[in-house]
Amino acid sequence: MSALRPRLVFLQAPRLESVVRLLLVIALLVHGPWNFLESGAIWWAAATRFPIELRWFVGAFEIIAAFCLIVGIGVRLISLGLVVIFFAAITQHWSNGFSFQDGGWEIPFVYLVLSILLAWDQRRL
Repeated sequence: MSALRPRLVFLQAPRLESVVRLLLVIALLVHGPWNFLESGAIWWAAATRFPIELRWFVGAFEIIAAFCLIVGIGVRLISLGLVVIFFAAITQHWSNGFSFQDGGWEIPFVYLVLSILLAWDQRRL
């Protein structure tokens, strides 16, 4: 019966999951602490529709998420939280168009897809 269901084999490779986790960890460790810096506060105040206090939560979550992804604790749950954060980032960058060079939503979209891949329940594929 399970042979009749289509399988996404590329999602079942343990090495691929490790690579996806590593890519997200690098991005989160670069971006997370930035939310606590003065430049992060200036950007939040000038460029976002979100409350400036939200940067503390986002920064803390990104740092905690990076640690959890490295250790492997709650990967799916953390990834669902990242889906929400990256979706919000896409809405913030949407008006700039797609291109990363113009401040667009290209990179947040890639991170969103990576987070969805980690959050996906691979046992049901």
